[in-house]
Amino acid sequence: MPDANSLENELKRAQERIKRERLAVQKIKRAMARRETAERRKIEAQALCALGRGVVAFFDDDTAPDARSVMADFLSSYVSRPSDQDAIISTLSDKKIAALFRAPEPAFPPVEVIG
Repeated sequence: MPDANSLENELKRAQERIKRERLAVQKIKRAMARRETAERRKIEAQALCALGRGVVAFFDDDTAPDARSVMADFLSSYVSRPSDQDAIISTLSDKKIAALFRAPEPAFPPVEVIG
């Protein structure tokens, strides 16, 4: 028959094993949650890219100038971060939509005052 010390040691080992198993389960759950979050973000990014391609195509289409000007006003007010504007300008430089975010060119060349 086992003595009290050996039973106590066995109990401690069992408690430690249960603790390690619980930590392993928590780690697995966190990894699964991260994977789900990454998948959701990937799907969201895919949808945003598709919407972006649609907006770019809409601006390149010359059939609806009134609707395009309304969309241009909205985008100009909505995309206000300089980093976003720079990204649009550099990535879509050959598209009409990039012109919305470029600084307007001066109507007259700069005048140099000599005097």
